[in-house]
Amino acid sequence: MVKVISCLCFCGLSIALSAQSTLQTFTSPDRAFQFKYSAVLLRCMPKEGQPDYWLPVNPLPLQYRDGCICDDHLNSAVIVCFTYPGRSEHFLGAFFVAEVQPEECMERWPNTTCRPPPANQRDCLAGSWTWWGPGTPRSITSGQSTRIDSVHAKLFHVSNAGLGNREWSDVYRVFHDKKCYELVIHRTGISLGGFDPEEAEEIQKAAEEDDKKYGHLLSQALQSFRFLVAGRP
Repeated sequence: MVKVISCLCFCGLSIALSAQSTLQTFTSPDRAFQFKYSAVLLRCMPKEGQPDYWLPVNPLPLQYRDGCICDDHLNSAVIVCFTYPGRSEHFLGAFFVAEVQPEECMERWPNTTCRPPPANQRDCLAGSWTWWGPGTPRSITSGQSTRIDSVHAKLFHVSNAGLGNREWSDVYRVFHDKKCYELVIHRTGISLGGFDPEEAEEIQKAAEEDDKKYGHLLSQALQSFRFLVAGRP
């Protein structure tokens, strides 16, 4: 009996690991970029009639009742978003790619007659003044130069908190082919101060297990990102 249980546990673990290692390829609709992602991650899509409200294609009952965390950055049009299927409803994580839109156009959103001016590299790689409060040190707001494989990027660490919630993001700004992109690993969580110690410990434990199990899959998708050369697969 012990051998049977051990075999079942091992087989279950093998299946889970196999699923995590199975990679699928996402190619943007305009064939501008591509990246690989684990089959474990959940694809999020805009809700019909509500383009700013994203839900997993196969939503889970608790974690995603308020939608995926794919639309938290101002002046960006999300192209694709994936989240992980963790069991914690209080701490969520996602990876998404967005095209940054100039503020002149976003102010008139969703007016389809709005034609945004061309993005420029300087403004793109400067990040956004809306990310930080007044007096934030320049060493933070200027970001840091980095690379995602062969792609040059500017990395910004952005965090925010309020009303018992907090969020933090690694935002990679990339300028390519006269467009400004954001590649974002975004996480949200809640303050545990309002829970009793035992419940808070359970919530924290579930969040840590989720991050350990799935967090690296978000980074894996990010690090496989690449732009496509016109006419090549």
